[in-house]
Amino acid sequence: MTDVGRANCRKARPNCRVDWDTTAVEQPKPLKDGAFVPLFNGKDLTGWKPDPKYPDDWKVENGVLVGRGPGKHHLYSERGDYTDFHIRANVRISAGGNSGIYFRSSFCERAPGRVGPGGYEAQIYPTGKREEPKTGSLMGGKAPSPVTPAAAGAGEWFTLEVIAQGNRSRIRVNGKETADSTDPTYTRGHLALQVWDGDKADVTKVEFKSIEIKELPVAPAEPVAPKDTPSAQFARTKKLKGKLTVDFKNEFLKAAFEEITSQLQDQKLGAISVQYGVGVSQNTRVTYSGKDVTVEEALDGILKQLDLGHHVVSKDKDRYDGWLHVEKGTHRGYPAGVTAPKTDPKAEPKVEPKPVDPKPPVPSDDPDEKQARSRLDLAKECVEMGKKEDAGRLLKYVVKNFPQTKAAAEAKELMDKIK
Repeated sequence: MTDVGRANCRKARPNCRVDWDTTAVEQPKPLKDGAFVPLFNGKDLTGWKPDPKYPDDWKVENGVLVGRGPGKHHLYSERGDYTDFHIRANVRISAGGNSGIYFRSSFCERAPGRVGPGGYEAQIYPTGKREEPKTGSLMGGKAPSPVTPAAAGAGEWFTLEVIAQGNRSRIRVNGKETADSTDPTYTRGHLALQVWDGDKADVTKVEFKSIEIKELPVAPAEPVAPKDTPSAQFARTKKLKGKLTVDFKNEFLKAAFEEITSQLQDQKLGAISVQYGVGVSQNTRVTYSGKDVTVEEALDGILKQLDLGHHVVSKDKDRYDGWLHVEKGTHRGYPAGVTAPKTDPKAEPKVEPKPVDPKPPVPSDDPDEKQARSRLDLAKECVEMGKKEDAGRLLKYVVKNFPQTKAAAEAKELMDKIK
């Protein structure tokens, strides 16, 4: 923690001592077979330390660890270096009560923009306002996973589990998974048990009959996809969502993509430009039929029979930005091993389709005209995105290889304009 952080913490809570020392209390040693280790001994608060502002609000009563209101406070683990682990707790909470298990938490330091400490929280909140995250929710970080209604009711004992490994966190209630989130915000810290009442309220009584932990091997962080470029976002949110009807019978993969592109262009969504990865042949034969399906659904049906995956290229100022990259694998939309970012659909900016020049009708029996037209349309998209060099190469290809087509005549006119 920085000196500024210590100063802010002491200002907010004069009696608070910021302490990251993990050697003060001897911790239980892990069992040989990787079994769970108790964090609560059933007798006292050994291994735990309360918020100095609320020193007496956590007690052991008849072998049960009990936290009560009023106020907003936490009971922290002495250790502050927990990273990857599996926590299992037997919990009961009163009606109207609000609690949780924080993990990878800071000690006695409020997180920016929050009234509680930093870290993630496995929510214990059976009642309350209808829309509020309830028991079983995963809160904190940039990818919360709220649950409503509560996965366990007030006044009943239930098992709450937290599995944190790498930047993936999962919550289970009574053996059923209720939340699963990937977020890199917090990587290590304390465990903390919460009481969350108003200053004058005295509603919460949360009881922990047992709390145990099994520390896991530290997993490499699973990368989260960065924010899409405008071209990639348009491809992902518009082109891949476009509807089409196709009937491919032993058709070339390349021809299948050309037909998909043709139908998207009819909807003024532009072409899908395809980049083929190592070992992928565009002359592979495919059979697929779909009526009023999205492009995503059609791609899934076509590519899974070939053991191929795809992702949208999202690289600013790259010539393939916004293209569809087809490669070996089973992934969809994002590169293999990369987790799609979880976003609030309400917060996604609306992306308007790019205007596409209407194309003249193409004779269905002229394959040269179709191929030339496909590359011409792609060249026009490149011009709109400011990629004139790429557009020039495509236009030259059309003029050289399809000189007798109407598309070649248009390509010559466009070449003169961009010069």
